[in-house]
Amino acid sequence: MARLSLAKNLKTALKGVDTAVVVAHARRYAPRKLPKLLAPKAQKILAELGKDVDPGTMGGSASSLSGGTPRRVTAVVLPDTGSRYNHPVRPDAIERNIRGVGGSAKKVAIVVVLEEPGYATAAALAVSRALPGPSWRSKRKAATRYQLVFVDPTGKDVEVD
Repeated sequence: MARLSLAKNLKTALKGVDTAVVVAHARRYAPRKLPKLLAPKAQKILAELGKDVDPGTMGGSASSLSGGTPRRVTAVVLPDTGSRYNHPVRPDAIERNIRGVGGSAKKVAIVVVLEEPGYATAAALAVSRALPGPSWRSKRKAATRYQLVFVDPTGKDVEVD
């Protein structure tokens, strides 16, 4: 079972995480366009992962061990363009690429880089749909905690009501 909560800010979301997931459009993974979100070593790995992913029409993702904190870094790359019927934040692509990202981690931080603050609701709903539902097995394992936080393209926290 998963527990999803909205973090107050980026620093709170990243405190003690096993896995950090960064969701951004492909143009944000270009050199010097990705905001400083993680520790320098993890940030460098994140930028390299983002450059290597081909977002296609449904987005793409790549993960790697960072050798530091957080232990695992995942880059979710959303396509820059879509048809006129697609929402600009591409909730369908977020849901598809976030699914199963927690693995065996105890705490996961999901950082969404928003182009517009008004897109936070669509992104939050997409993340919540991607997380595992309740399990009715008799043996319960510890729930994975997911911390969701939104930042703008400069890396500043986005207020969500």
